[in-house]
Amino acid sequence: MGTIAQRKTKDGVSRYRAVIRIDRDGYPPFSQSKTFSKRALAAAWIKKRESEIEANPDIMLNRDAKSMRLQDVIIKYIDELGDQFGRTHTKGLLLISKLPISAKQISNLRREDYTAFADGRLSGKYDGLSPITPATLNGDMIGLRSVLKQAKLAWGLSVNLAEFEDAMLGLKHSRKVASSKQRNRTPTSDELQSLTTYFYTRFVRHKSYYPMHIIIWLAIYTARRQDELTRLRLADHKDGWWLVRDAKSPQGSIGNHINTKVTDKAVGVINALLDGKMRDTLRRNNKLWDKDLLLPLNSKTISTRFTEACKMLDIDDLHFHDLRHEAATRLSEQGLTVPQMQQVTGHESWSSLQRYVSVSPRKTLLEFDEAMMIAMRSLHDGL
Repeated sequence: MGTIAQRKTKDGVSRYRAVIRIDRDGYPPFSQSKTFSKRALAAAWIKKRESEIEANPDIMLNRDAKSMRLQDVIIKYIDELGDQFGRTHTKGLLLISKLPISAKQISNLRREDYTAFADGRLSGKYDGLSPITPATLNGDMIGLRSVLKQAKLAWGLSVNLAEFEDAMLGLKHSRKVASSKQRNRTPTSDELQSLTTYFYTRFVRHKSYYPMHIIIWLAIYTARRQDELTRLRLADHKDGWWLVRDAKSPQGSIGNHINTKVTDKAVGVINALLDGKMRDTLRRNNKLWDKDLLLPLNSKTISTRFTEACKMLDIDDLHFHDLRHEAATRLSEQGLTVPQMQQVTGHESWSSLQRYVSVSPRKTLLEFDEAMMIAMRSLHDGL
């Protein structure tokens, strides 16, 4: 229990010194004091501080002196671990580092701080930022949790994780955070044909070295993410399998190399990219040219060009990543089991693919060869 000692200054003003002394097995003797102008304030501080120590006994290891601002902790986290996670995770943390909560010492962060941050993000009260959805907020909070755990467990900083988890419970109870909804958008055959024709026409007429008309089908037949497509090394393609290096993973991408099965349909698209004339085109005016890569291109540019094409063609709400969803859907339509689908997509968990198992096969399905034949005929007729 804490004690309060009253004393008077030279001016005769009463001051109240609150003292906490704790002896606990496994910890060194701990003492802390603070002076207040009123006894009630001293008593309130003792009660609050003892509660904090009860929730986080490591405070008695005198780690408060090693506290840092949340902003500095986030930057340290990104500097040391940023290359292990995706751009979305890193960009979200960089945004948080510029908000008011990040000016505080992490040892002083309490549930009300996390709740205020959450409310501010949901309402869009921060200058220049629009309101976000509960699913987006959930991503922010998951990022914060990762930073706080690293600070406490790896760097020995004083962090009250219980306060954060209590804040999360409150946010979930009030439905201010929510899991992302499963996205089920896939391109129709008409949309795929429109995209193939559009990209092929631009490739021929504008002499572009981005063969988007082939890239979209490579994504569909390999189930690879756009950044993975641009990192595929030719030497890693052996005996019908392709080693995907640093594949995306919740545990971090660095060193997460997975061997994925190359389907027969994918082989045809890969051969189109390995054609001599196509390699010459890929090399032309390409600052990223690397003869050891299948697609020595900028993944962001691939996404940008896909988005621009959808806008030009009035294709609503279709993202490049939806082609991976299309890939899994096609595998399921072929009657593959979840483990067989995993061999192609590289998904770590069965649950990520189980929703595809009951998919009913579509009556008609556009394939690469047919799409290219129609695209070439359309270009010829338009000349």
